[in-house]
Order: sequence, then C-alpha cells, then structure tokens
Amino acid sequence: MSDCVKCAAYVARRTFPMPEDYLAFVDTLIESVKRGDLQMIKADCPLENVLKTPTPEDSLVHEFRCTGCGTRFQLYANTYNGRNWWRRQQWPEMQY
Repeated sequence: MSDCVKCAAYVARRTFPMPEDYLAFVDTLIESVKRGDLQMIKADCPLENVLKTPTPEDSLVHEFRCTGCGTRFQLYANTYNGRNWWRRQQWPEMQY
C-alpha cells in the first residue's frame, strides 16, 4: 500500500466485472483529476467521453500520474471483448 495520501486508494490492481463498475470508477477518476490528486498524462479521448454511449473507441487507454509521489497508473478497457483493468505502472517514471 502506498504511503502517499493522494494515491493510496488507487494502488491496488482492479478489474471491472460489469460495465457499471468500470463507469463508476471512471467517475471517481474524474473527481480525482479535478481535485488535483491525479494528472492525466495520456488519453485516447477525454475521460468524460468514456461515460457517453456509444463509447468513442473499441479500445481505450488512459494514463495518470499521482501529483504527490509521481506513481503512474493505467486504465484500460476493450469495449469489444470486455477485457479491462486499472493498474499501477511497473516501468520507471517518465517526466511530463
């Protein structure tokens, strides 16, 4: 578990069995970005567009960085086959 107060709730790897679970998590991320806890550093589309129907792409990737400690995270969803995850990135931090 992270000691960083800004990203401690996000360090665990997650998958989303139902689309509603994924969309609820996206709402949480939108709020975290607005608060300044996470910064979106790469995106296939604006995060708010994920909540629209139909989804903007068959596969969506969003990458985030914790503004407190620099830890990077990835949100992935394949809207065609349902595969998805949220995970902490394992490679060295890149500067943005």
